[in-house]
Amino acid sequence: MKPKYLLILLFFVACTEREPHVEALAVVNGVTITKSQLVSRLELTPLLKSNAKMDLVEETLDIIIDEILVSQWAKERKLNLKEDYERHISFTRRQALIRELFYKEIREQVISTPREIDTAFENSLQKIVIVILHTQEEGISDQWRNYIKGGKTFKEIEEEYEGNQYVEESLVSFHWGDSNIPPKIQMISYETKVGGLSDVFIFPSGYGILTVQKRVKDTFVGAYNQLEKRQEISKIIQARKEDLLASKYVEELLQYIEVQQLGRGFNELGGYLGNRTYLKADQGVPEKYRKDIEVQSKDKYNLSIIVVKSPDFEWDGNDILNLLKQYNFQIASESIESIRNTLTAFLKGAVEDYYLEKRAMDLGMESNVRVRDDIEMWSRYYLYLMGVNEMIIVDSTKDTKEIVRGKIQKLRSEASIVINPEMVKGIRITGIPMLVLWNREFSKNLAVPPLIRF
Repeated sequence: MKPKYLLILLFFVACTEREPHVEALAVVNGVTITKSQLVSRLELTPLLKSNAKMDLVEETLDIIIDEILVSQWAKERKLNLKEDYERHISFTRRQALIRELFYKEIREQVISTPREIDTAFENSLQKIVIVILHTQEEGISDQWRNYIKGGKTFKEIEEEYEGNQYVEESLVSFHWGDSNIPPKIQMISYETKVGGLSDVFIFPSGYGILTVQKRVKDTFVGAYNQLEKRQEISKIIQARKEDLLASKYVEELLQYIEVQQLGRGFNELGGYLGNRTYLKADQGVPEKYRKDIEVQSKDKYNLSIIVVKSPDFEWDGNDILNLLKQYNFQIASESIESIRNTLTAFLKGAVEDYYLEKRAMDLGMESNVRVRDDIEMWSRYYLYLMGVNEMIIVDSTKDTKEIVRGKIQKLRSEASIVINPEMVKGIRITGIPMLVLWNREFSKNLAVPPLIRF
């Protein structure tokens, strides 16, 4: 049985350095659980509730105690020497180093000024309505620039392109900070006067121009929660600045590195992925034969040909299959084109991660406290999952939940568990912001393990 659990789409999240001489929340067989560890697990991952009456803090502590006991049991059985465990830890180490690089090189450099927060707060109290013309055609965007230089109004340009199949028009209303509106469009909207016309701007889906139709005072924030609203705005400004700085950081890091995606190897890998997807979707092939056919498919395509080449590494098809497994990345399989597109996006992100990890290692960050804590926490979590599976395999004649709970209770009865109840009662949720860095589809990874009770 594979354990079921919920994943939250979260890449890089705020964490805090462990303070020296922190009082222990609990000690389990010599392993210390600190308050910061519990709070980060409780706030930054979903909790699968198995007992609605139990306090969330107590339940989170209970799950972490289970993790420690089962992981120790798993280590005694040398499950930490298995290939799957090594693969998970290798991936965890890379992500921990990239997060540490983010904290040190980006987050610590970003400061929001009181003036920025005041301006954003005033904007958040206004509902703004805009009309956007957007196109994917660069030629049309050039025409718009000429019209703007010539003094044409938005209305005149709008009439010029009415019915044009390459130009779309949208009416949008929002407040500052609304997550469904790209930050760039928000910024341009608030910089444009009512009835005025923006310059041509570029965004992911093409080119655009906009006019502000109206701006209405919409004071939905009462005096009693203005402070809360300002704090929320401060977090949004911080996250946006971090995102811009991070993108610039990656761009500069890779600026002088020549990375090649080689056509022959790429085609072989794409063909194999397309064929494998077909096999999985083909319900006419019995499961027991499907693996044999996949092996034959792998023989059909040459996966030893180099796909990605850089000054520091070469990845062939087999290397990339291992990376796809590490990232748990699913290649879109609607068509050959979708396979190629999603594979290209994945490879771009994987190359970026390689050089970000390398940069963190060059700066000696592998010895930093956060990195060590991350690896320790995730290694314990993976051993917990592997230990639970081992418990079920050993005795598969009973209900799986009954087996696991029984064995964990036995481990608890034999363990040394010391809990500081007063400290547990004093824990309050602090509202650590879930900030996103380099929001890429290929890299939806948790910063801390999910909380799973068996």
